[in-house]
Amino acid sequence: MEFKTQLPDSFVKEKKDEKEWEALIAPTKTLLKILEVLKAVFIILGILMCILFGALSNGAAAIVLNIISTAISFGGLVLLCYIGQLICYARINHLSVEYQQRNLLKEMAGEEKKTAEAENVVVSETITETDEEQ
Repeated sequence: MEFKTQLPDSFVKEKKDEKEWEALIAPTKTLLKILEVLKAVFIILGILMCILFGALSNGAAAIVLNIISTAISFGGLVLLCYIGQLICYARINHLSVEYQQRNLLKEMAGEEKKTAEAENVVVSETITETDEEQ
């Protein structure tokens, strides 16, 4: 026995809206991924540079100072990546609010159009009735 299923219009609309939303935030998601990779690279490079500078230094004070200065430098780069990610998340949140507002305005415009069409039908029916009476 074969069943045919038809997707409801609301489901198709939701899928369309989902694709539109994904297309809207795709550049920001790409930037988030790039920042995540950069953050990992800076962490690994920072650890390697700390080890390298520590191994090349003569004396305990020089080792400690080189490791601390390298850690601070790469830590700053990692911090910049975190700040960039926060900005990206704020942008996604802002786009989400704009997208919801736009959809709400579209819905309101659709309802106003339906109301106007209903009023036109009532007016045309009234005109037809008065014409018939005359």
